[in-house]
Amino acid sequence: MDTFSHGFWLYLLFNKCLHKDIIPFIFGSVVPDLGLFTAAAYLFLTGKKQPGAGWLEAIYSNPAWRLTDEVMHSLFIWAAILILGIVIKNTALKFFGLAAAIHILIDILTHTKFTLTYLFPLPVHRISGWVNYLDPWFLGVNFSLVSIVILYYLAKHHNNPAS
Repeated sequence: MDTFSHGFWLYLLFNKCLHKDIIPFIFGSVVPDLGLFTAAAYLFLTGKKQPGAGWLEAIYSNPAWRLTDEVMHSLFIWAAILILGIVIKNTALKFFGLAAAIHILIDILTHTKFTLTYLFPLPVHRISGWVNYLDPWFLGVNFSLVSIVILYYLAKHHNNPAS
């Protein structure tokens, strides 16, 4: 799934129950993709890649960036952060790690082209999901639903500013 949608849907699903802890949760829901954003910014700022198609191909063709994405998408790393948050009773750290783990579980289902192992550093095969989040039909459904939800909340807030 794309980074924006990770943050949007996890916010929508967990905002009511996490209310005061939603900020570390939302940050955790997008942080596994931080390496990709860093690589994209580098390519753009150095003029090595212009906006348009081929960004992910350029990023994944670089072994260092691919390794960074493997590390950032490792269930072991985020499970360790989640467990550490539980052990030291740090709610923000716990929800940060939980959201990152949920991000990865969603990616396992929705990545068929740019696949990862999700179990770094174990030398296991890459896992391919059952649907490609880059397929036009998936993007269309996803962003249509995002738009509907945003319009619903805007209309609700417009009709009842106190909500």
